Formats: sequence, C-alpha cells, structure tokens
Amino acid sequence: MTACAADTTYSKSLHIAVFGPTGGCVSIALARALRDGHSVSALARSPEKLLSILETQHGLVGPASLSALTVVVGNARDPADVARALTADGAWPAGPDLVLGGVGGAPVFSACPTRPMSVDDPTICATWAAALVAALRTVAAASTTDDKIARRPPPAVIAISTTGISPRARD
Repeated sequence: MTACAADTTYSKSLHIAVFGPTGGCVSIALARALRDGHSVSALARSPEKLLSILETQHGLVGPASLSALTVVVGNARDPADVARALTADGAWPAGPDLVLGGVGGAPVFSACPTRPMSVDDPTICATWAAALVAALRTVAAASTTDDKIARRPPPAVIAISTTGISPRARD
C-alpha cells in the first residue's frame, strides 16, 4: 500500500520568508509553519499588528512559540526591505527555501453602479513581485562567494491573494 502525501511528514526544517503576514491566509500559513518547527522571516510594516494577530487569532504568544520567527520591519514595495526579509536580517545568507507572498490592496467601495468596488493599490502585487525578483538577484549575487551557497537552488515562490473575500476589514 502506498502512503498518501498527506500521511507523510516532511522532516527538513525550512527557512520561509513571508510577505503580507497579517492577511488571513498568510497568517494561518505562518502560524502553521512556526508550529511545525520551521524558521520564518516575516516582513511587516507593523510588527505589533503581526504579533497581535499571531497571539489573538492563532494562540502563539511568548518566546517558546515565537523563537523561530524573525520580524523584519519594512515595506514589500522596497527591494532592500524584501532582501532583508529574504535573509532574515543576515541570519540566512543564502536566502529562504520558500517564499510565501500574500500582499494585496484593501478594497475600496464606491456608490458607482458600474464599479462598486476597486482596490486602493491595484499594482501592489506586481510591485511586490518586481521587488522580490530584484531582491532575489541581490541575495544571489552576494552569495556567489561561497560554493555551497552558490549551488543552492532558488526558493519556491507561492503568491496568494484573497482581497475582498474575507469578513475581516483588511482582507
């Protein structure tokens, strides 16, 4: 009998860089990664908001629950901030194994019947993606002096968005 992939356990601890960590889907994935023993670097404009969400919505509080979390203060539009998050402020010189991006704009409602909803920043996902590519190139260029790091494959990148479908005001 062959085991289903869901029945197997991935034993390697991953370095995961998270962007948009206060959003619903991404905060759930971040909390799960921490519970599963992975190291997580999260880029957040408001670390207080992120820590509050992890505590109130996911029950993660205190050093024991958050010891594998590095919060990098910054903006997902800025390639330098994104690069700092990719390396966990220098703790992972080779960058992450996985990038999880959930940046998105906030919905804006209007009385216009032909366009009742829009997004406050309709290009945020593309802007973040461009910043991510630039930051990955920066991290790779800085890592080429170490043969072991230079041979490392680029990280897997997962981008998700739930703008407008959550009952929360910001998702």
